[in-house]
Amino acid sequence: MNHRIAVENEQTEVRMSRGYKGAVRKAALATLVAEGFPYRASLAVSLVEKEEIRRLNREFRDVDRPTDVLSFPLLEDPFHPEKSDVFRGCVTLGDVIVCPGVIVSQAKEAGVSFREELSRMVIHSVLHLLGRDHAEPEEEKAMFSLQEAILRDVMQPERT
Repeated sequence: MNHRIAVENEQTEVRMSRGYKGAVRKAALATLVAEGFPYRASLAVSLVEKEEIRRLNREFRDVDRPTDVLSFPLLEDPFHPEKSDVFRGCVTLGDVIVCPGVIVSQAKEAGVSFREELSRMVIHSVLHLLGRDHAEPEEEKAMFSLQEAILRDVMQPERT
């Protein structure tokens, strides 16, 4: 399926290495596939500075500090969209906002690569766009287990 995954780097705090857009798209696509999303999907991933994600976190969650990732889903139930939510056979899921400045610190703290932590956050956010949540302990266990399974697949070396 030909999904549309737009990636925009709107920050200068962290120098992004070559291939980061491909890694972001791979993580998002793997999540759509793992969840069996039945439509062509469109979503946007924006990389922003700490101050911008702090502003968004404050505005939309009443939390006045930077965070790693925010999800802005457009649909309540993306697996059963209304007819008006499908445009030219494509369902727009929403926006993923990631902060490389926060992710680089988390990666160091966890002892993983920046690419792995960035992929983890994209997977996490796309799961939210698809309706997953972790408000309840059972939901949290299921979502984080799925997130890590997708991440293991994403981080496997490319086979040629």
